[in-house]
Amino acid sequence: MAAVSGAWQGLMLAMALVVIANAAESGSPYFAIRVVDSSSHAGVPLVRLTTSTYITMYTDSAGVAAFDEPGMMNQPVWFSVLADGYVYAQNADPPYDPGVTLVTTPGGQATIELNRTQPGSRVFRLTGAGLYRDSLLTGLPVPPTARARALMDPASKSAAQDTVMTAVYKHRVFWTFGDTVCPSDRRQGNCHNTGMYTVGATSPLPTVLGSPPELSYFGGGGTIHPMAPISPLDRNTWISGLSVVGAGQPNETMYATYIKPSTGGGPDPHEYEGVAVWNQSTSTFEQISRWPNASVKKVSLNGAHAVQLLSPADSGDGYIYYSGSAAYARVAESSVGEYHNYQVLDVNRKWVPVGEAVKTPSQGEGVTLGGGTVNWNSWLGKYMLVADGGDNAVYLGFATQLVGPFVNATMVASHRSTGSSCYNAAHLPHMDSSDGRVIYFACTYTAMWSNAPAGAPKNSWGACLFGQNGSKAGCAAVVPRYEYNNLVYKVDLSTLAP
Repeated sequence: MAAVSGAWQGLMLAMALVVIANAAESGSPYFAIRVVDSSSHAGVPLVRLTTSTYITMYTDSAGVAAFDEPGMMNQPVWFSVLADGYVYAQNADPPYDPGVTLVTTPGGQATIELNRTQPGSRVFRLTGAGLYRDSLLTGLPVPPTARARALMDPASKSAAQDTVMTAVYKHRVFWTFGDTVCPSDRRQGNCHNTGMYTVGATSPLPTVLGSPPELSYFGGGGTIHPMAPISPLDRNTWISGLSVVGAGQPNETMYATYIKPSTGGGPDPHEYEGVAVWNQSTSTFEQISRWPNASVKKVSLNGAHAVQLLSPADSGDGYIYYSGSAAYARVAESSVGEYHNYQVLDVNRKWVPVGEAVKTPSQGEGVTLGGGTVNWNSWLGKYMLVADGGDNAVYLGFATQLVGPFVNATMVASHRSTGSSCYNAAHLPHMDSSDGRVIYFACTYTAMWSNAPAGAPKNSWGACLFGQNGSKAGCAAVVPRYEYNNLVYKVDLSTLAP
């Protein structure tokens, strides 16, 4: 059952502070608004600031918004303040959003402190354009690891990216991202690349605590590198299930599962899945097997994550495990490409051959979860599930064994205030600190699959992006510049209710 501890509920009653700093004259035309977490004083990304005339801004990864509206400088200006999972208690007058009046002096600064009402704290945006745009405009610091792509990645020119997958390969973090947007192409044009939806990057280890990874994208000159040019190229290629065999050995090998869905997304009778292997010399995934078509196969690994961290008892058993809303499939490391050697978890939590018609085990009563990851957490001594729910929130669940059941589901990041969604949540284990006590995860923050704040039924991506059926009613507001990107959270597990 979902729960939020009393300590977090208490935060909702605390009063936020506004500290207006009279910055030294810098010659900047911008008035800087910094929005920070009142407990950590870290910047809060994607906070919505709106004037009474509906001029809307969103904070960058450092929690900074740059204001320079002609005709509204050097005078008091009202800003309403709204952020999922945070509360600003001053000047609250329901049903209106709380806010504050600031004197918008060019070169000046104001700091707004928010109280966090959930265990998950926003850390930074992982991908997309304008990561630290407003910080640069106002002359405020940018983390060294993000300076090269503070406005846009110079190699790929990617402005927005979907679902994240990770693996540690050859002593670096290997990243893949799904559907990608570039300024030079239409919204769903995938940067002029036909059938090559997956984009890749790497970053060094160890990570810099609390800082964005120093991503190096494959590609150059503003061109998206085709990570998985698997035929036919007129169909998209989505990569999932990154797994590494023989880590640290001369024969270290990375595999991925892939799917070739319809060009419009979603299943059709001609889609197919398979397994690909990474070719280091060409920097591409190459097909090694094609699975039976959708009408024959008994399991799909589309969107699955390989379990990266296994318990001491499970490590070294020679299997790769795959998870979604729980662990549900596995294959011997020596048979990754062979569909008929895969096993699935049956209703009794036993591994059976993929050819058998089985029902997956129930995780019990409570929250219905979507895509996610499962990894061993050494601090808890349990397996941890990170997954998104149907209510636009992200949950953590825990189990003593890999096969579940995962219980004590706790909501750690809500997106109900704005009605936005943050889907395909994925644990980022290479970022964790304090022996796993502090964990990090990412999810795709977007107006797609969104609810209206009042809790209207969830809308499809087609309705919210394209107005299918003639309406976008009930869809969350699209965030200019920062829409459709991966937002990173951290959670201190010691703060969760037992």
